[in-house]
Amino acid sequence: MEHLDIILPGLLVLIAFLLKLLIDEIVDITSTIQALIELPVDVIFLALTFSVAFTLTNVENQLQGLFYGFLGFVISIIVILLWKKTKKLFLIGNKWWIFLVLLNLSITGLTVVKAVNLVISCEM
Repeated sequence: MEHLDIILPGLLVLIAFLLKLLIDEIVDITSTIQALIELPVDVIFLALTFSVAFTLTNVENQLQGLFYGFLGFVISIIVILLWKKTKKLFLIGNKWWIFLVLLNLSITGLTVVKAVNLVISCEM
């Protein structure tokens, strides 16, 4: 199937997002926004999982995989700091939370695309 490399990771993130949002929760605007604010954390750990898979796939990938794993770990710290700051800004009503959540989603989106490309490149 075409574009499975995009569809499957996106589906995993969507399922995790919906399960966290819907199971044993009252769904309202506030809880939905808070789940959206937390979404980059899920995406960054998906990217780290792909980096680990790349590292373990082939002995020749280990050095590059460990580099990207370390880089992913550093990025995950930044993503978590942005998530915490975004949540605080949202709760006090500061509109900067919108910019920070978009920034965080952009960072994690680029990271997961790179991680998926790593895994795909080792299969060729």
